[in-house]
This record gives sequence, structure tokens and C-alpha cells, in this order.
Amino acid sequence: MVIKIYIGTWQRKGGVSMKVKIGVTPLFKADKRIWWMVPGYMEAILKVGGIPVMIPLTDDKEILDEIFNDVDGFLFTGGQDINPQLYNEEKKEKCGYQCDTRDNQECYLMRKALELDKPLLGICRGVQLLNVVTGGTLYQDIDTELNRGIKLVHKQQYPYNKGTHEVNIQKDTILYDALGEEKLIVNSLHHQGIKTISNDVVVNAIVTDGLIEGIEIPKAKFAMAVQWHPEFMFSEDEFQEKIFSMLIKACAS
Repeated sequence: MVIKIYIGTWQRKGGVSMKVKIGVTPLFKADKRIWWMVPGYMEAILKVGGIPVMIPLTDDKEILDEIFNDVDGFLFTGGQDINPQLYNEEKKEKCGYQCDTRDNQECYLMRKALELDKPLLGICRGVQLLNVVTGGTLYQDIDTELNRGIKLVHKQQYPYNKGTHEVNIQKDTILYDALGEEKLIVNSLHHQGIKTISNDVVVNAIVTDGLIEGIEIPKAKFAMAVQWHPEFMFSEDEFQEKIFSMLIKACAS
């Protein structure tokens, strides 16, 4: 099967064709107090015709509003566990470190993007964030909370560009329409996952152990997120590249 990869531009005033700008949320390393970026996020956006812009780690709403107005869409990256208080739960023993500034920043930007219908893509933590922001809950630790007959590897070892399990892409979803595939081999680097979803969300990918690996919001211009890491696989897998292309296309339309 041949997949056409969309390279996105749009017209600014005066008819000049410009590439779309994607705000990319930063990762945070607590022990060294630094924010940083996985190159694959930026490289994937560049490859499909966008301009990635790393957002500084701040929850200052005035600054975030300026950033929001300056970009055409958002990529919400992987990283720390989300504070369970955001989905009305107490923190359990296996729940990892949280960064309150990052939680505040991303919740603010994502809610505003959904309200104003600005396209967004979430990856790993990003799918969990989209679920929480829309009213869903999470497994704070899959291995100790999810009762499953089949035990899949959800936290693989390096190299991360190799698939470790299969996901079933659900028909009648944006993801299925774009990929045209019912199954996809993906990598897996997480210990938390989606537990319950809200009525606003549709599941677009699920694995054989019952864990939800992708969601989208049908009524939005483009609001989709996946649990796996296409930023590690896009250079060798056209289906993973297509996920980034979907974001750029939505921003350019």
C-alpha cells in the first residue's frame, strides 16, 4: 500500500505561502532541573513540512497566551506522570514524579486549543493528558492495576525504533481513515494508561490486553493522541510519519 505524506503550507495575508508552526511542549528532568527535547519530535515535524517551536517551561498564562497566538497547532510530548489530583484520585505508590508547572502549562494550552479548535497531537503522556483534560481517568500503574489475561510489554528496552506489540486501529475513526490499516506494530514506553474516557472521546486504537492506546475527539478540527512513540519510528515507518502529517494537514487547512 502506498501512503501519500502531506506537506503542509497555508496562505498568510498577501498570498505568501508559509509553513505551519507547531508548538512543542518541553520535557523536564527533575534531578538536574532542566527542560529538554527528544530530537525525533522536532525532526518529524520538519520532515512533513512544519516548523517545530519548543515551548519554554512556564505556567505564566500571559506568556502562554502569546505562544498560543503565535503557533498553528500543538504537539504534546511524553514525559512525567500526570498529577492524579487532576483526575480526582490520590497518588498511589507506583505513581511517578509530577511536574506541577508542566501539568499547569499543558492543561491550560490543551483546554484552550480544544475551546478554540486549534489542532493538537498528543504522544504518550499526551494521550493521557487529552484523556484527563476531557474528563477521563488513568491507571497509575498498569502492571498493578490492570487485570488482563494477556501480558504485553508496555515498557520496552532500547532500541526504541523497533515495534514491540500490535495495536488494533478502530474503523470509523480519523486515524483509520488516514492510515487505512486495521493493525499497526508500535513501540511501547509507558507504565500508565487510560482507564476511563469521557463521552467526548472516541477510542481509535486498542491492544489485545484491553488497554486503550489511542483516542480522538470527532467534533474537533483535529484532536488526536496515541500512547506509543511515533517520533522514534517515523523515519523507517511511513504509517508513523503519517501521524505527524495529519497534524500538519489540519493546521494548514
